[in-house]
Amino acid sequence: MYHPYTPSRQDPCFLERTATGRDKLLSTLLAGIEQKSRQPKHQLLIGPRGIGKSHIIALLHHKIKSSSLLMAKWLPVSFPEEAAGIITLRDFMEKVTRLSGEELEKEGLSDDAMRLRELLEVTDGESSNQKAANQIKSFLLEWTEKNQRKILILLENADRVIGDRITKRLPDERWLADLLMNEDIFYLIATSAAFFKQTTDKDHPLCRLFRVDVIDELSLEESTELLIKYAAEEGRTALAKKLKTRTNRAQAIYTLAGGNPRLLIMLYVLIRNSDANITNVEAGFFSLLEDLTPYFQSCMAQLTAQEEKVLVAFAQGPEFLGPEEVGRNIHMSTDEVTAHLQRLKSTGFVKEIEKLIKEDEWALYRLSATSFRYWYQMNSEQNREMSEIFIRFLILYYTYSEIEQIYLSRSTILLEGKNASTVGTNARRELRYLEVAMRLAKKEEIQTLLTSLEKGLNKKSPSEGIKHIYEDLLKSIRNILRF
Repeated sequence: MYHPYTPSRQDPCFLERTATGRDKLLSTLLAGIEQKSRQPKHQLLIGPRGIGKSHIIALLHHKIKSSSLLMAKWLPVSFPEEAAGIITLRDFMEKVTRLSGEELEKEGLSDDAMRLRELLEVTDGESSNQKAANQIKSFLLEWTEKNQRKILILLENADRVIGDRITKRLPDERWLADLLMNEDIFYLIATSAAFFKQTTDKDHPLCRLFRVDVIDELSLEESTELLIKYAAEEGRTALAKKLKTRTNRAQAIYTLAGGNPRLLIMLYVLIRNSDANITNVEAGFFSLLEDLTPYFQSCMAQLTAQEEKVLVAFAQGPEFLGPEEVGRNIHMSTDEVTAHLQRLKSTGFVKEIEKLIKEDEWALYRLSATSFRYWYQMNSEQNREMSEIFIRFLILYYTYSEIEQIYLSRSTILLEGKNASTVGTNARRELRYLEVAMRLAKKEEIQTLLTSLEKGLNKKSPSEGIKHIYEDLLKSIRNILRF
């Protein structure tokens, strides 16, 4: 049912039913497409892998094709996600032409489709890339004017296709900028994992050409909604109910995945079949993080040494940090940290959050991609053996009694003499996690009880005799917590 890397292969109705937390963005994109006036700016969606860019593009394509009003105005063409082989502007223009012909053929407009094929045959014999691109531009301009229908291009990985390839030469970038700004042929909606120089450097002709929207992670509430939707789609009513009522389950998954939809669903897939298969969930989680390695490595490559140092401080530290605290941790002046944070914020690495204390002089920041923290921890030497975040997951996902029950079952496996088997190896590893998790879970549950009793003592104002019992019980619990 689930295609994590190719939502375009997904049933469009399924995409619509499971879309979560993107209603406002989709409405904005559709409103831009529905405008009768010429588009002043093209659209660029920025966000890390798995954040839902492909889902949005696939859903947008579906919505356009199901609207007769929009189809009368637009010819939507969706590039393959990888767009392999598109190196030059000529490649780009030929691909647009070929995709447009295929769409027209599907609509039953065979004559127009044939004219586009003939155009490609003519330009195929042209040795000059520049002349071929100009020929295609002239033909498409004539076609759009005649049919009163423009071409809507849905392009993924614009940082690679536009940033690294077709506009690598400044003359080519000028040509594309002129086409997109001054010729009423295309409206471009593109996605990118990160900002690229053509969109951030004022010296580049494409700068300010795009309206940019940075796609945020889902909130805990939105993440829970997404998990429940998937459980309902699979007919797992008991699991859907459990996610609604036992909020610690969704909270635990959210703790690992952050609000990254792809990670959320892939963790859901790992967990849905067995509440007690800790080793598989752990292995699957780290496998998911390994999949993100090329992305995070490419992100880090864009940073200066000082910016990287600031970013790592967030991966190593608490969730929320201010410039002053970061500066103390990495021996850098607060002003320097602030300047680097502004750059990291503008390129989508960190997010500024509302001040927790109004009197605070400095703003607080957090990582935009929660998974970066865990990826960094996984690749740092001291965290390879036992992941603190995975222990935290166990405490959140299970109650103390559930952890104890799993611990006893794993101990039984070892006592049955399966030490040499893979099962025995997994059981020993799980026992290490469970021992730590049990200790911390018990402490947390006692702390919760302590807080509850203190509130009860203050609220109920019990008689003197009962009050002494409360005080003795609180004293005993505090003594337990010290060990």
